[in-house]
Amino acid sequence: MSEKTPIDIEALVQWAIAHSVAPRLTVASPRELMFNHGYTAVPKGFHGVFAGAMARVEGGRLATDIDAERVLAAIDRLDPFTRSIVLVNAKTGRRPDWMEGVEPKRIAKRVYQKRRGKKRHRPSTVIVWDVEPAAICAARELYGRWHSALTGLARTLSDQLIAWQVNGLNAPAAPWDRALEKAA
Repeated sequence: MSEKTPIDIEALVQWAIAHSVAPRLTVASPRELMFNHGYTAVPKGFHGVFAGAMARVEGGRLATDIDAERVLAAIDRLDPFTRSIVLVNAKTGRRPDWMEGVEPKRIAKRVYQKRRGKKRHRPSTVIVWDVEPAAICAARELYGRWHSALTGLARTLSDQLIAWQVNGLNAPAAPWDRALEKAA
């Protein structure tokens, strides 16, 4: 067995999701893949797999197949809400939106009363939130939950994988704090 390939937990989860829906690869090289299965190219996202993490284990199963199953099993052990956050962001390949640069502001809005009969009502002006502060807090709480889930997965999977070595999470825990420091 060769040395483990280092990977960020965010990339590992995205890879495991892509690997679970792709056809099971049972060959040892891209050349065998092209000629034995009729593919003309390596499927998107699998170039790193063929680069060095293709070690076979007992029974002819690839180490990467076993690793993908272990990552998905660890995700399945999360609570349903957190699991859905992790899966949705892994499938889209993006981090949760924490509303970067959005500040709650109060703006004036014209409001017309309901028209009754032929009487015309004049508009009144009310002050409303452009973006609700609660929406910003909810988005940042969702990001925090995603970050803590991936950090927990990194700790859980660090010694369980065969072909990969989890080297942590590069995403910042609270990027809005850093954004506020830059603004000050």
